[in-house]
Amino acid sequence: MVSDLKKFASAVRNGHKIVEGYRKAGNRTYPRVRSVPIKHETKAYVGNFVVLPSKANVFATGGGSVSTIEQRVWFVGHFKYYMPIGDDLLSRMYRYYKYANKLFGARLTPDVVWNLAPWSWAVDWFADIGTVIENVSSLGPDGVASFDAWLMHGSRKETMSNGVVNAKGISGSLTSISGWEYKRRTKSSPFGFAFESVTDFSPKQYSIALALGLSRGGMGPLRAM
Repeated sequence: MVSDLKKFASAVRNGHKIVEGYRKAGNRTYPRVRSVPIKHETKAYVGNFVVLPSKANVFATGGGSVSTIEQRVWFVGHFKYYMPIGDDLLSRMYRYYKYANKLFGARLTPDVVWNLAPWSWAVDWFADIGTVIENVSSLGPDGVASFDAWLMHGSRKETMSNGVVNAKGISGSLTSISGWEYKRRTKSSPFGFAFESVTDFSPKQYSIALALGLSRGGMGPLRAM
């Protein structure tokens, strides 16, 4: 029995620290950056190519082209998580923590155990910690929301061509470099890229976004339903 009481007291003390730490961490923002490996692709072409710019069709011969394509995809965002822990619950958890400290630090005898009564606080602790666990489980992935989160994509292509020109008054060797670059970024809603409008949020998601103060989740201001 003494061993069981010591273990219970330890659980209460650690539980208090975990809940308090969880609450404090919920007020912070967590930046995250992720990227997929940069994709490189090279293609070679042997043959004639058009010389640009030119007023007439002028072809370079006896050479070819090498094209290099590079694609990059990455994500940048900030996250918060929501955990409804009220001040009343925290004060009760602290009271349980003080009880547990007495229990943990005492040399347990039947008289000491009896004097630590009422033991109703132990039942209350199980009920309260159970509520915390239930809330964490019920929130699931919706408990974490993003803000100022973007998915970026960039592509660029460069083509180098070599050949000889001897047509329409143009002659000599030629090296040509051409290319293009494309960039795009997409902003995420607080709960991912699958939502096109706040009307797609579930009532729980909507309330979490409001509770976290995500007044602009990439979709304009959130208004009470």
